[in-house]
Amino acid sequence: MSMLFGSNGVRGVVNEDFTLELASCIAASAGSLLGKEMAVGRDGRTTSPMIRDAVVSALLSVGCNVHDFGVITTPSLQYMIKSSDLTGGIMVTASHNPPQFNGVKIMYHDGIEIPKSLEAEIESLVDRGGPPKCEWDQVGKVSYHDYVEAYTDAVITHVDAEVIRKAGLAIAMDLGNGAAVYTAPVLASKLGCKVYTLNSEIDGAFPGRGSEPTPE
Repeated sequence: MSMLFGSNGVRGVVNEDFTLELASCIAASAGSLLGKEMAVGRDGRTTSPMIRDAVVSALLSVGCNVHDFGVITTPSLQYMIKSSDLTGGIMVTASHNPPQFNGVKIMYHDGIEIPKSLEAEIESLVDRGGPPKCEWDQVGKVSYHDYVEAYTDAVITHVDAEVIRKAGLAIAMDLGNGAAVYTAPVLASKLGCKVYTLNSEIDGAFPGRGSEPTPE
């Protein structure tokens, strides 16, 4: 059996060892095992839109309804899966890897990475060419969701918001041209901070600095 999953998900160089066909087969296999209500999110990489399309189509083809959260950070998607009572989710991302990489992370209904036993089941299905597809009238539907307000409000419940607001902080954020562009400044502003940002435009080439935050 192929070993697809690494420390957290499946990654590779796009159109070389991580292809649309592989992404589609992994997504269909995951959807067939995790249940009918699946979240999908993606990062800002150049190749993420096409991989997202493959993932969504694959999930629909096995009868899943897709809840699309658009460009989103992985922790935000994890929170939305759990708080929305979804059966699982797929995040299109390669985390800190260079721009030519992409991949998928598969999440359980609690928003946490799926257990190794489920990874093995997905790998087994992929080895066999994927799961059976549903009948035409059982194909799932796509819905689109915002998340910024819900996620940032939830984060605030875990800090002493009044103490932070009274401090009158001015903070600088290096957003790394990534998906945190949509949440981090909003969160800081809700906490009364004056916010200065660097690399605050989504750009999958990571022109401001590398996607890996340290030189090593």
